[in-house]
Amino acid sequence: METGTKNQAVAASEDKCLPITGDIRIIGDPITQTTATTYVKNYRDAVNDDPATHNYGFVFGLAKIDAFRAEIEAYNATPEAVKKIAGIRVFFGLTVPSTVSNPTPPDRAVDTVFLMPVLEDGTDLYKVHDLIVNVSILGNPRPCPNECKKLYFIE
Repeated sequence: METGTKNQAVAASEDKCLPITGDIRIIGDPITQTTATTYVKNYRDAVNDDPATHNYGFVFGLAKIDAFRAEIEAYNATPEAVKKIAGIRVFFGLTVPSTVSNPTPPDRAVDTVFLMPVLEDGTDLYKVHDLIVNVSILGNPRPCPNECKKLYFIE
């Protein structure tokens, strides 16, 4: 039964690009294992997932994360960086274009993610990337959990 008011989740789902207000550095909160399990289940249900073949997560090694963060800290320490990096945005991607002759199945529409540094005003760093210093966009994660063992022989 509708009450005429919208909760935050409904409002957010209707407008995915709400402006960021406040300090980007504090966006995000820990979630419980129960919440994470629910999110994965909801996603897998939505795409009619075959858990044996469908990737629904990605992994970056800690050494790569540490190097990425070190580049961000180095960028922020430069006097040329008028706007500091204050966050990281996760982008979904598809490594091979979907075509009429080779359409991408809906459950494979995301086969990679990459991490983009975000400036304190909410804009992506790539818009000023080449003008200031060399800071990476972190990409090429490994699909996990389903392909971790196949790719790296993890026991």
